[in-house]
Amino acid sequence: MKLQSKIIDIINENIPDNININAELIMDIYKNEDRLLWAMDIGGSYILRNNWTESDPKILWGTYIKLTEVEDSFRTEKHDLGMQPIFHQKPHRTHAHILVCFPALTMWRTLQLWMKASGLGIAPRKLIEELRGLKSLDVLLPMRDKILRLRMVATPTKELQVLLQRLKIPLPNKPKKIENVVEKMA
Repeated sequence: MKLQSKIIDIINENIPDNININAELIMDIYKNEDRLLWAMDIGGSYILRNNWTESDPKILWGTYIKLTEVEDSFRTEKHDLGMQPIFHQKPHRTHAHILVCFPALTMWRTLQLWMKASGLGIAPRKLIEELRGLKSLDVLLPMRDKILRLRMVATPTKELQVLLQRLKIPLPNKPKKIENVVEKMA
């Protein structure tokens, strides 16, 4: 009875004041024992429902995981670039979107494989968050005929040093001369 009165209240709240409706809600609630037993039997299982003709569960699961990775890379690309969802109306815009998303997916998968080979799991988002602690600075030194640009890298924390060693990424221990830099346009 409490559930019925809550449902009737929700219905009445969403009906405009100028409409007068007197309705009675009749509801039968029963427990489906077969469904309950089935739910208890599959506890802890992941059920994948699809329309694919493949019958090998390992292939199905692998394909599903790859699909989720593609979707995750699109979310990463859009989040990191500050992009909003776009509903493309013209084919050339759809192709341009794919042109941006495909390299993002390729970089994401490369980072996953690199991490896996280094024994760091396969969670690139976590790695990217950790690497944000790495700071660099460009120092501009005016000279007679040009400006000398030196890139300095701050000493990382101990944890970040271990991570960089596992990934085999050496940091420069002295300033690096940077050339061919495109100037910012105002």
